[in-house]
Amino acid sequence: MMMLPFGASPEASWSFTSAFCAPVLGQLADKFGRRSVLLASLLGAGLANLGQACAGTYYQLLGWRAFSGIWAAVGNSAQVYLSDVCSPLVLPDFMSKLSAVPSLAMTFGPGLGGGLSKFGLEIPVLVDGLLSLLAAGLCFIYLPESPVWLQSRGHPAATASDPKAPSKVASIPAGVRVLAISGFFSGINFGVVVSMTAIFLDAKLQFDSLHVGFTFVLSALATLATSIWITGFVQKSVGLKCCAVLGSLLNGLLSIAMAVIPGAWPTIIVMCLARVGMTLRAATNGTILANFTDPSNRGTIFAQQQFATNMGRLVGPVVAGHLAVRDPVLLPILFGSSCGLISGLILLAVPMPEGPKEVKQKRLHGFTDLGGGSLKGMEGGMKYR
Repeated sequence: MMMLPFGASPEASWSFTSAFCAPVLGQLADKFGRRSVLLASLLGAGLANLGQACAGTYYQLLGWRAFSGIWAAVGNSAQVYLSDVCSPLVLPDFMSKLSAVPSLAMTFGPGLGGGLSKFGLEIPVLVDGLLSLLAAGLCFIYLPESPVWLQSRGHPAATASDPKAPSKVASIPAGVRVLAISGFFSGINFGVVVSMTAIFLDAKLQFDSLHVGFTFVLSALATLATSIWITGFVQKSVGLKCCAVLGSLLNGLLSIAMAVIPGAWPTIIVMCLARVGMTLRAATNGTILANFTDPSNRGTIFAQQQFATNMGRLVGPVVAGHLAVRDPVLLPILFGSSCGLISGLILLAVPMPEGPKEVKQKRLHGFTDLGGGSLKGMEGGMKYR
């Protein structure tokens, strides 16, 4: 959470606007294109961070944080874009790698931000804004619009080779709503983890800020390793849905064990293993959701799922904070873990759409194209795993 010279933190304003603006941005991505929304999100986030860096009062900072939350759709837009341009054979691999990005940020961001803060508390936020604007410039130069989305909108340049490209918006499957409920409980679990971990470590192990930071780095490294090396193997072994369910159950059960097991190192080790479960779920969510979409409704469906998750992330810290007043070690963790377990059980009940037969036989690694979706003409030059 951002440290402020005004003695307060306006993170709630960011969470509120990000939750309620996500569905709007998803609909705009279906209407105006993935590239347009991604560029707008990066530009908006960059300008908001510059505004925060220059804020002179708490209320100015509060307003800029709320404005920043409006554009909190970069990750969601990236998932939608990947779902468009990746073939079904490589989509799980690329979604898993995308889920590693927050772990990289958690690993290197605090150290970089702490070093930059020596030059002034506003400097890390200023650098963050400039990096967002730089990313927007790179996307503007190098990132084309999704050809699959262009086809779905009947764009002349995209439909020249496919005159039967669909232009009608498909209805939203009923299973998506069940996935949203599962995402809500998963968001509660995530919100509890983010908001209560430092409090839990202080209450149980009397960790100071240095040891808490060290523990967060270890957890981030476990998350990163899982995204890169473990998730693909588990997905291939048990399937997408079972991988996500297994991750939810593993995270919930190990989090409870973390709260009751004695000793510092056993607690840290079990915490890192619980993060492995959370990462298995997070790295698989995007691919599962993509199976329920087509290019005409993909942005809307992904955004609805993000809205449900964000609402859970709002509820989780509030409830956990009240529980922590009574018992900061067990009750918040038990609440978050229970929601994680419920999320996995709900997901288990969701019938998955039937995917391409080729996906069940073999999965590609490290290959994609801007054609998206089609498996035809992709037999040569592949690396199989």
